[in-house]
Amino acid sequence: MALIGNGVVAWPLAARAQQPAKLKPIAMVHPVEKAGNMTITGRRFFRAFFEKLGALGYVEGQNLLVERYSGEGRLDHYAELARDVVGTRPHLILALSGTLARHFKMATTTIPIVARNVRSNRRRTCAKPCTSRGQHHWS
Repeated sequence: MALIGNGVVAWPLAARAQQPAKLKPIAMVHPVEKAGNMTITGRRFFRAFFEKLGALGYVEGQNLLVERYSGEGRLDHYAELARDVVGTRPHLILALSGTLARHFKMATTTIPIVARNVRSNRRRTCAKPCTSRGQHHWS
Protein backbone atom coordinates (compact mmCIF):
# COMPACT_ATOMS: atom_id res chain seq x y z
CA MET A 1 0.00 0.00 0.00
CA ALA A 2 2.82 2.47 0.82
CA LEU A 3 4.55 1.66 -2.45
CA ILE A 4 1.42 2.48 -4.44
CA GLY A 5 0.99 5.68 -2.44
CA ASN A 6 4.57 6.74 -3.09
CA GLY A 7 4.20 5.96 -6.79
CA VAL A 8 1.00 7.99 -7.08
CA VAL A 9 2.48 10.94 -5.22
CA ALA A 10 5.70 10.91 -7.25
CA TRP A 11 3.93 10.71 -10.63
CA PRO A 12 2.49 14.27 -10.66
CA LEU A 13 5.87 15.69 -9.61
CA ALA A 14 7.63 13.85 -12.43
CA ALA A 15 5.00 15.01 -14.94
CA ARG A 16 5.50 18.64 -13.91
CA ALA A 17 9.27 18.32 -14.22
CA GLN A 18 8.97 17.07 -17.81
CA GLN A 19 6.75 19.90 -19.05
CA PRO A 20 8.58 22.29 -21.40
CA ALA A 21 9.21 25.85 -20.31
CA LYS A 22 6.46 28.23 -21.36
CA LEU A 23 7.46 30.10 -24.50
CA LYS A 24 7.27 33.88 -24.35
CA PRO A 25 5.70 35.11 -27.61
CA ILE A 26 7.03 38.17 -29.39
CA ALA A 27 5.94 39.54 -32.75
CA MET A 28 8.51 40.72 -35.31
CA VAL A 29 6.99 42.83 -38.07
CA HIS A 30 8.90 44.12 -41.08
CA PRO A 31 7.41 46.47 -43.69
CA VAL A 32 8.62 44.46 -46.72
CA GLU A 33 10.87 41.53 -45.74
CA LYS A 34 9.38 38.07 -46.18
CA ALA A 35 8.64 36.42 -42.83
CA GLY A 36 10.78 33.41 -43.77
CA ASN A 37 13.86 35.63 -44.11
CA MET A 38 13.62 37.03 -40.57
CA THR A 39 15.84 34.37 -38.98
CA ILE A 40 19.23 34.02 -37.35
CA THR A 41 20.55 32.91 -40.75
CA GLY A 42 19.02 35.92 -42.50
CA ARG A 43 20.37 39.42 -42.99
CA ARG A 44 22.91 40.92 -40.60
CA PHE A 45 20.28 42.78 -38.54
CA PHE A 46 18.33 39.58 -37.85
CA ARG A 47 21.49 37.62 -37.01
CA ALA A 48 22.55 40.32 -34.53
CA PHE A 49 19.05 40.47 -33.04
CA PHE A 50 18.84 36.72 -32.40
CA GLU A 51 22.43 36.55 -31.15
CA LYS A 52 21.73 39.34 -28.64
CA LEU A 53 18.56 37.57 -27.48
CA GLY A 54 20.61 34.40 -27.01
CA ALA A 55 23.22 36.28 -24.99
CA LEU A 56 20.37 37.49 -22.76
CA GLY A 57 19.15 33.93 -22.29
CA TYR A 58 16.25 33.97 -24.78
CA VAL A 59 16.45 31.18 -27.35
CA GLU A 60 13.80 30.66 -29.98
CA GLY A 61 12.08 27.33 -29.47
CA GLN A 62 13.37 26.92 -25.91
CA ASN A 63 11.83 29.83 -24.01
CA LEU A 64 10.90 32.21 -26.83
CA LEU A 65 8.32 32.06 -29.61
CA VAL A 66 8.95 34.52 -32.45
CA GLU A 67 5.95 35.17 -34.65
CA ARG A 68 7.03 36.85 -37.89
CA TYR A 69 4.88 39.10 -40.03
CA SER A 70 5.44 41.10 -43.21
CA GLY A 71 3.68 44.23 -44.37
CA GLU A 72 4.56 43.08 -47.91
CA GLY A 73 5.29 46.69 -48.82
CA ARG A 74 1.58 47.54 -48.72
CA LEU A 75 1.07 50.65 -46.58
CA ASP A 76 -2.70 50.31 -46.94
CA HIS A 77 -2.38 46.90 -45.22
CA TYR A 78 -0.52 48.13 -42.09
CA ALA A 79 -3.58 49.04 -39.95
CA GLU A 80 -5.16 45.64 -40.54
CA LEU A 81 -1.84 43.89 -39.95
CA ALA A 82 -1.40 45.77 -36.66
CA ARG A 83 -4.86 44.70 -35.47
CA ASP A 84 -4.16 41.07 -36.45
CA VAL A 85 -0.80 41.00 -34.65
CA VAL A 86 -2.22 42.65 -31.52
CA GLY A 87 -4.99 40.04 -31.56
CA THR A 88 -2.39 37.30 -31.03
CA ARG A 89 -1.43 39.00 -27.72
CA PRO A 90 2.37 38.80 -27.91
CA HIS A 91 4.39 39.94 -24.90
CA LEU A 92 6.29 42.41 -27.12
CA ILE A 93 6.05 43.80 -30.66
CA LEU A 94 9.19 44.61 -32.63
CA ALA A 95 8.08 46.99 -35.39
CA LEU A 96 10.80 47.42 -37.98
CA SER A 97 9.64 50.77 -39.32
CA GLY A 98 8.30 53.99 -37.86
CA THR A 99 5.12 53.76 -39.91
CA LEU A 100 4.38 50.27 -38.59
CA ALA A 101 5.12 51.44 -35.04
CA ARG A 102 2.54 54.22 -35.36
CA HIS A 103 -0.10 51.71 -36.43
CA PHE A 104 0.76 49.46 -33.48
CA LYS A 105 0.57 52.39 -31.07
CA MET A 106 -2.96 53.05 -32.34
CA ALA A 107 -3.89 49.37 -32.04
CA THR A 108 -2.74 48.72 -28.45
CA THR A 109 -2.09 50.49 -25.19
CA THR A 110 -1.03 47.37 -23.28
CA ILE A 111 1.63 45.60 -25.38
CA PRO A 112 5.13 47.13 -25.33
CA ILE A 113 6.37 48.20 -28.77
CA VAL A 114 10.01 48.38 -29.83
CA ALA A 115 10.37 50.42 -33.00
CA ARG A 116 13.45 49.99 -35.12
CA ASN A 117 14.22 51.87 -38.28
CA VAL A 118 16.41 49.29 -40.01
CA ARG A 119 17.70 51.64 -42.71
CA SER A 120 18.98 54.31 -40.33
CA ASN A 121 19.78 51.82 -37.52
CA ARG A 122 17.92 53.96 -34.96
CA ARG A 123 15.90 52.42 -32.15
CA ARG A 124 13.12 53.78 -29.97
CA THR A 125 11.57 51.74 -27.21
CA CYS A 126 8.21 52.37 -25.69
CA ALA A 127 9.16 51.27 -22.17
CA LYS A 128 5.65 51.70 -20.79
CA PRO A 129 2.50 51.28 -22.85
CA CYS A 130 1.86 54.54 -24.68
CA THR A 131 -1.59 55.79 -23.82
CA SER A 132 -1.89 59.13 -25.57
CA ARG A 133 0.14 61.64 -27.55
CA GLY A 134 1.18 63.54 -24.43
CA GLN A 135 2.14 60.49 -22.39
CA HIS A 136 4.85 58.72 -24.34
CA HIS A 137 7.52 57.08 -22.21
CA TRP A 138 10.54 56.52 -24.41
CA SER A 139 13.81 55.11 -23.19
